[in-house]
Amino acid sequence: MENEIEASPHSGTTDFLPSDGASCSGFFIVNRYDRPSEDHIAERRKDGYLYYVHPKLRNEKRYWAMNPDDPTPLEDFGIRILIEGGELHGKLVDPSRAAYLDGRVRKWQGDVEFSFDYPNA
Repeated sequence: MENEIEASPHSGTTDFLPSDGASCSGFFIVNRYDRPSEDHIAERRKDGYLYYVHPKLRNEKRYWAMNPDDPTPLEDFGIRILIEGGELHGKLVDPSRAAYLDGRVRKWQGDVEFSFDYPNA
């Protein structure tokens, strides 16, 4: 199936992944127009496209914008991820390093802690 997701490399972790740019790789905020929040977290799949992982947007159709040149890595917003028991848990632990084009800091606008079902585990 074209949109088949392989098991997440983060599956089975027992602690929040460090926001060092390596452990959270694969999770992004798609572009500068998406609100940086848990609803807009996307994961890159084998076909190279980004797909939203939150239940509210999970079934959105793929379109050209879901393959951006410069998605913002989730860790740039100071978020750490834990995937456990079929759920994705996130926690804001560091100041944001993400920036708008004009250089202003782009802050996380979602909940400081969140969880939702994550069928890709």
